[in-house]
Amino acid sequence: MTPAKKKAKTPATRSETQKAIDLVQLKAAVHAALALAPDMPLTTAEAGAYADVAPGTLTIWRNQGPGHGPEFIPGPRPRYTKAALDRFLLGRPARKGSPRAGRPPGRRRAVRP
Repeated sequence: MTPAKKKAKTPATRSETQKAIDLVQLKAAVHAALALAPDMPLTTAEAGAYADVAPGTLTIWRNQGPGHGPEFIPGPRPRYTKAALDRFLLGRPARKGSPRAGRPPGRRRAVRP
């Protein structure tokens, strides 16, 4: 018998590549729009692109109540202002890599035979 051949790692699929391109384009569009109209309300996706966080993170912060995330304009489609996002981002500690950066690795469970 011949040994099984290992599959070569496939590069990122088109959908992953397209998602990355879409995110870069969204960030560029948001920054361009805010340069023209700084008080323009932003959707959750646009605010996430501006603040460099996932839109789902903004939704979680919004649902946790006041003080957990940036101020927003309530409604069926919540909106954020650049000023509120800037105030929130200035009050947050800077991110430095992963949450476990600089910490020892966690304990590993013993494997039973």
